[in-house]
Amino acid sequence: MSTVMQGSAAAVGALTGLARALVQQGKLRPDRAENFARKATQSNTQFIDELVGSADVTGLSSAVIAKFAADTFGHALLDLSAVDIEQLPKDIIDKKLVASLRVLALRKRGNRLAVAVSDPTNTHALDQIKFQTQLAIDVIVVEHDKLMRHVEATAQNVNQALDTISGSNEDIDFGMLDEPGETSAEDAAADPCTAVCGASPARLGNGGSPRRPGRLFDGRAHRHRKRLARIFACYRAARSEQRTGRGASAAGDDF
Repeated sequence: MSTVMQGSAAAVGALTGLARALVQQGKLRPDRAENFARKATQSNTQFIDELVGSADVTGLSSAVIAKFAADTFGHALLDLSAVDIEQLPKDIIDKKLVASLRVLALRKRGNRLAVAVSDPTNTHALDQIKFQTQLAIDVIVVEHDKLMRHVEATAQNVNQALDTISGSNEDIDFGMLDEPGETSAEDAAADPCTAVCGASPARLGNGGSPRRPGRLFDGRAHRHRKRLARIFACYRAARSEQRTGRGASAAGDDF
């Protein structure tokens, strides 16, 4: 009997944050809490994702967990369904952080920012937001499923914007690209795009990146898209400057 109790105590000691509080207050069995924590680590998710996903087993719905977290850790509780999302502040928190940390900016007042979270013990996420915004953070607890709907909508908007950047042929004149292999080492070294972006359109004329040919214009390669936009913005600026120089030179020849 004492061995079992010692094992349970050790399991509780290994848990942290919300998981530990749920076990200590008898809301969740230690073995289940450990299992959820292990699954979250293996699948690169969060403990609360696994917990809410097993509500039919544990009996802990998003609403129950939110109320427990707010009461236990002394934070305000908010029903996101009563909030007009369109009226919330935009672009205070980087959209990538919104998607990865599962947070939502609710209100900025002075140097303080109210942030909606479903797990107030996720101090890593709160510290990142504080660092990025340089604001003091007020934690507001919300239901996880409602929060995730808004976070996923934000992530979808980001992906659509990236698709527009990478898929628009109107903004990028591919006809102006040099053919692969036509750029000499001296031209490549002198190319402003190479200096600023680390690659020039001439090197990307085959529709691929220097390291992975054929993948730069792949609509699924999201991580290349911002670099693509920078490269061609730099390219257009360099071309414009070259044209201006040529025009001035031609005008000088007339005289």
